[in-house]
Amino acid sequence: MKVVSPYEELKSWFSLENYEQLKSLTIKELHTELAFRESDFRQCKFWMGR
Repeated sequence: MKVVSPYEELKSWFSLENYEQLKSLTIKELHTELAFRESDFRQCKFWMGR
């Protein structure tokens, strides 16, 4: 199993190339996806002390 740093994971999440798959989501699915990403982003900021 490959371990990925949080920075690499966030970089891939917010990369424009990865948003092609989001174009086909419904509004509810898009909201769920963005809420999940926002939650993870806040957790990373908490652990980094910001």
